[in-house]
Amino acid sequence: MNSTPLLIVSAGHTVPALPTLGADPGFEVLRVDQLPDAFALDTERPVVVLLHAALARDIRAVRALADRAALLGIGAAGALEPGADLPGELLCGFFAEDAPTA
Repeated sequence: MNSTPLLIVSAGHTVPALPTLGADPGFEVLRVDQLPDAFALDTERPVVVLLHAALARDIRAVRALADRAALLGIGAAGALEPGADLPGELLCGFFAEDAPTA
């Protein structure tokens, strides 16, 4: 069992706050081109998915992960709420990609 929290992010997008966390942020970052199978994740491991529109295209995978992970939506610059490309009803939270890091 691995108890280190896992942060899943889109390989094609940057998250400005990640580099500011230092060499050992206390969690593992997994960059993916598509969402992993929810059943392949360790059920004892905390998982957060930073859900960008590119990853949200596979709604079946998103729905399966919603039962297994916290989904945090990332919207376009300046967005105040999730748009049609993010499943707002499944999100635990939301921020725009240009949100300040502090």
